[in-house]
Amino acid sequence: MDRSRNQFTPDYAVAPGWVLAEYLETQSMTAAALARQAGLTAEIVAGILAGEAALTPEAARKFEHVLGLDAAAWLRMEAEYRIRRAQTAE
Repeated sequence: MDRSRNQFTPDYAVAPGWVLAEYLETQSMTAAALARQAGLTAEIVAGILAGEAALTPEAARKFEHVLGLDAAAWLRMEAEYRIRRAQTAE
């Protein structure tokens, strides 16, 4: 069976910060509360939310513990977003 026909391959990437902002909104959680619970600074969380700061493996692990989304999923989003930004900049 050819599975390549059934795979979704978007031509865009979403910043992890956008996904994070949507999640925080649905949970009625503030960025400050996330920063406190994750043991991160408010500046780091704000940078990730703005798409300006890269999501580090350490932050991804902390998000995993607080939010329940696997750190690897956060890092895949980050990598895809950064690759797409670089391609767009070319």
